[in-house]
Amino acid sequence: MVSPDPAEQGIGELLTVYDALIDHAVTAAVDLSIDPDEISYRRFAHGPRPT
Repeated sequence: MVSPDPAEQGIGELLTVYDALIDHAVTAAVDLSIDPDEISYRRFAHGPRPT
């Protein structure tokens, strides 16, 4: 059995985390009646803005 290339494995792990974050952001947008295409990943990743 051949082990996967560490770089490919790392990229796969990063894509898995990114996908989970996007899924969470889209779910939150839908719950708040916001168009998911109008949300910003950067804002989502840094948390809510102070009001």
